[in-house]
Amino acid sequence: MVDRLERLQQSVEELTAGLRRLEGRVATLEERSAVAAPGRRRVDDEVDDLQLPKVALPHATLALLGRTLLVLAGGFLARALTDGGALPAAAGIALGLAYAVFWQLWSYRDARSGGRESAVFHGLASGLIAFPLIWETTARFGLLSPRAAAAALVGFFALGLWMAWRGQLAVNAGVATGLALATAVALLVSTHDLLATLVTLLAIAGGLEWLAWRDWWRPLRWPAAVVVDGVALLLAVVMTRSQGLPEGYVPLSAPAAAGALLAMPFLYIVSVAVRTVLLERPITPFGVAQGTVSVLLGFGGAWKVLDAHGLPTTVPGILA
Repeated sequence: MVDRLERLQQSVEELTAGLRRLEGRVATLEERSAVAAPGRRRVDDEVDDLQLPKVALPHATLALLGRTLLVLAGGFLARALTDGGALPAAAGIALGLAYAVFWQLWSYRDARSGGRESAVFHGLASGLIAFPLIWETTARFGLLSPRAAAAALVGFFALGLWMAWRGQLAVNAGVATGLALATAVALLVSTHDLLATLVTLLAIAGGLEWLAWRDWWRPLRWPAAVVVDGVALLLAVVMTRSQGLPEGYVPLSAPAAAGALLAMPFLYIVSVAVRTVLLERPITPFGVAQGTVSVLLGFGGAWKVLDAHGLPTTVPGILA
């Protein structure tokens, strides 16, 4: 009996000691939790502070998008006034282009004052007004001849590219290039003027080569070169048809077609020479690829066109 009481007392003492150790551990954990709580609160506050710009950024972007829509609405207003007869057609076109030029200049102003995102939206709005307007007044209303439309397209592209370069706006340069190339192709589809389109594209490519001499936005040359090559190939194929030009195409003489084709290697080979010899830049994959293609399409296409029309090929031979 005494032994049992001693064992029971010993068990109670061990259990009591274990409970005390457990209480001590719980108290220690509570103290640590109390110390860590303010730190967590500060971290939560910092996270909230870091999330504030993420909440504000979409609102700023939406505001710029809304303003851009208002700018575009102004362009559609000028078009509506012209369609409704409130403005003469020529005056409506001039007003629309002037409106687009104004926002292009405003884009440059924003870029110079530090508002780069605003400048991008203004440049986009300006391009979305001007380039479709040039196409519509030519293809739909017939108010501009294909050659006049080509001149207007090149002029506005040059303005947009110049403003983008001065304001260091790569996005605007890409937008101007893409819209100009798309408009040139759209004009070709609607007017079937191969010469005007090829000359327009060569002018666009020339502007991009000018930028490349200064090591600005060289990748933009690739899409321009692809479109130039495609139109040049189409010109060579169409001009060597035994049946003559397809119906609906603007008449074109063989010497004029050959001259436009020969302008291709002149542009790209001169560009490679300027970059490598004068500016001491390394030869790039673009220079190798497009230089080769321009020589093949330019000299080969001009020779085929002249030969198909029974004209001497002496000039391409001398130039080659």
